[in-house]
This record gives sequence, C-alpha cells and structure tokens, in this order.
Amino acid sequence: MKGESVYISPPPMMGSFPRDKVLKLNKRLYGQADAPRMWYDKLIAGLDARGFTACKADPCLFISKE
Repeated sequence: MKGESVYISPPPMMGSFPRDKVLKLNKRLYGQADAPRMWYDKLIAGLDARGFTACKADPCLFISKE
C-alpha cells in the first residue's frame, strides 16, 4: 500500500466539479497508525468552532455552550 496513489470520486457537495473526473489524495488519513487520533483532533476542532465543549465526566460527550 505504501507509495500507491489513492483516488476518490468527488463528493456530492462539489456540484461544479466534473463528474467524470476523480480526485487524487495528497495525504491518506485512514490506514495510518495515528489516524484515529487525527480524526478525533479534527472533530474536536470542528465542534469547538461551533460552540461545543467536551463534558468533563465523559470527554466523548459534547455539550453546546448556548
């Protein structure tokens, strides 16, 4: 798997992107040893930007500040 190029079909939200084209990934997220941590860090950043905080009793539970 190492050194192989990975291509994906464009997601539906890319409406103006030609449907007969594919996207080449610059960096793989899945399949890496630290992939779960990278995913969780990205999730935390997105939730934090939207006003959520992690619960102190259960850090997997997020609560809106509003």
